[in-house]
Formats: sequence, structure tokens, C-alpha cells
Amino acid sequence: MNAAQRKGILGASALVLLAFGGGKFWSDRKAQRFASATAREKGWILIEQYGCTECHQDNNSFRAPLLKDLVGRTIRLQDGRERQADEEYVKKSIMDPKAEVRQGYQPIMPSYEGRIGADELAFIVAALRPESLQKP
Repeated sequence: MNAAQRKGILGASALVLLAFGGGKFWSDRKAQRFASATAREKGWILIEQYGCTECHQDNNSFRAPLLKDLVGRTIRLQDGRERQADEEYVKKSIMDPKAEVRQGYQPIMPSYEGRIGADELAFIVAALRPESLQKP
């Protein structure tokens, strides 16, 4: 059996697994991964799950500001003020994104008020905190 045939069999096996309850297997795996993750890792999992990276990309700040290591940075707002992007700013920006919009961006982010709980919000903030500011 050549490599292409093995690949085809593996792909077909995966489809059969998904068709007969494999979806639960994959969601169980995600739950296990989340349960064993650090607070920072949980935050990045949630950032992916909520689709934040559709606009907040790793290497492109065209649509939205970069998120990596945001907490602790000094940022400029649309009204010209500068402020530190502390944890309260990050939380408010997720729940009420039009309150303090970053300079150079349009206020297009939707509010996550009522969609993200306090625990999830804390994990997201942990993800945006630089390694040097991580809490034990």
C-alpha cells in the first residue's frame, strides 16, 4: 500500500468516526484540552472560539489592533488621549467596545456583554497579559 492509499484510508476512517459519534469524541478532546490548560492558554482557546482572530490577527493590524501582550501597553484613543491598556480597559473594550476606541480603527467590534462570563473574561485577560506580567 502506497502513501496516497494510506492517506485515503485514514481520511475515510475519520469521516466514518465523525458520522458515528466521533463529533462527541472531538468535543471531549477539546474539553480535556481546556481543562488541563493554563489560564493564558484557556484565554487563547476562548479568543479562537469567539472568533476574535478573524479581525485581531497575529501579524496584521489592518482591521483591528493586535492582541498579543496588549495588557500594560500604552495606547492612543480616537480622541487623542493616551492611556495604559490595563485589565479594566481590556474588559471594558470587550463588553463595551465603542466606549474607548483605539486611534486608527473604526468602532465596528460587537459587544460581548451577556455572551462572555466573568471567568471567561478573566482567562481572555490572562491571554493578553505579557509573560512578564503573568500571575501565578
